[in-house]
Amino acid sequence: MNANFHISLALQVLRERSKLSPQDLATSAGLPPDEVSRIEAGEIGLDYLTAARLTQVMRISLAEIALAAHALDPALVKSRYEEMAAREREAHPEAGLAV
Repeated sequence: MNANFHISLALQVLRERSKLSPQDLATSAGLPPDEVSRIEAGEIGLDYLTAARLTQVMRISLAEIALAAHALDPALVKSRYEEMAAREREAHPEAGLAV
């Protein structure tokens, strides 16, 4: 697991606490409607400008994302990582990925 995975999961946890759907957060931040979902799924990375726009909408600081990533429940991290790995295996069965 890498830092991007933890950051994207922390973003999801914080978004859910803010009671926003991925689509509502994205459109409020001036992003394409599917961008937050793609970030949370690990399909695309979270760059600084996007993070700044999202945190402004959620009324949190960039530091709060980093702190939330550091404080994630290990059981949640493991569960979400296994879900992501299963999606990868389904999407690319020919690769025989041992994720």
